[in-house]
Amino acid sequence: MVIESHSQEEKSYEIDLREVALSILGAWYWVVGTVVLFVSLGLMYLWLVTPVYEARFRAAPAPASNFAIFNHFNDFEISPEDAYRALANRLTSFQNFESFIEENKGEFSLDNEASLIDLFQNRFTIDGLVEDRAGSMTLSIRYHYPEGENGDELLNSYVSETSRTVWSALHARFNAYNQAQLVRLNINVDLEQEGLRTEREEEIFEIENAITIARDLNIASPKMPYQLESQTQNSQFFYATDESLPKYFMGYEALESERDALLSSIDKGLSNEDIRDNQQSIDARQRISNSIDNSEMSASELDDFILTERVVDVIEYAFPGERTISPNKPLILALSIIIGGVLGLVIALISISFKNLRRR
Repeated sequence: MVIESHSQEEKSYEIDLREVALSILGAWYWVVGTVVLFVSLGLMYLWLVTPVYEARFRAAPAPASNFAIFNHFNDFEISPEDAYRALANRLTSFQNFESFIEENKGEFSLDNEASLIDLFQNRFTIDGLVEDRAGSMTLSIRYHYPEGENGDELLNSYVSETSRTVWSALHARFNAYNQAQLVRLNINVDLEQEGLRTEREEEIFEIENAITIARDLNIASPKMPYQLESQTQNSQFFYATDESLPKYFMGYEALESERDALLSSIDKGLSNEDIRDNQQSIDARQRISNSIDNSEMSASELDDFILTERVVDVIEYAFPGERTISPNKPLILALSIIIGGVLGLVIALISISFKNLRRR
């Protein structure tokens, strides 16, 4: 009799899984009700929350031919990587973004400066500022924007406006370099001309000395030494026969004419090989600069996409509704079903336990 009482007590503590499963099936309404409740809450959340989309812009360094207009000289070059990095650095600048917003206020609904900073820090993600392991660079700009906002147009516009600014900066860099070189060449021309002018002044000084000597010797017209020896009895002339005669033998009349001619044209025809070479370089640089300025005036009316493609090689423009970031509808619905199902099972088990307690 004692053995049978122990066996009945052990059986009372055993769990019959089949009985539990049947009990849960009998309380199915708790599981289904809880799942329906949480799915409804999830759907309500999805209906209330504003969807957030992602627009993406991708680009690589542009071909070198895009910058050939600036690379006419051996000591100056703008490479595709220079333009690429300049664009990427400006895109990451808050000041650049702020000035862009000022020109496009109608596209954003911002209350204060703090919201603008948060927008720039939280919505923009820019990658590709440095080379990857393969040595290549790909600029990737991701912009998160709420439904109802033209985020793709804003991103493309932001990149194109920044590209316009970068191209203007590259043009200004070329102009600054070119102007510095023009100043250097003009200084060289002035120094060479000043040297030639100094030589003419020295020549004029020598002629005036010769005129003074010719007047003292009463040499009015060109003469030879033997003519002077016959005119003077008590004077002797010494000169080297293997050298040219001194200038005063030309006579002060001819020398005065030569001096007057030099004085009247002292600033005319100041040229030599160095001056001509420098002047050719000046003319070439000015023609190139004028050509670039004329092309930039016509380029100011170019389409935004073309302006962007002058600075970088565009791989992908931003398109509307390209990718939804939040909310993640499949994940939210799946979590609603899982949480509702688990909570429903717990409630069903608690309900079964209470029923068993009441039966006892």
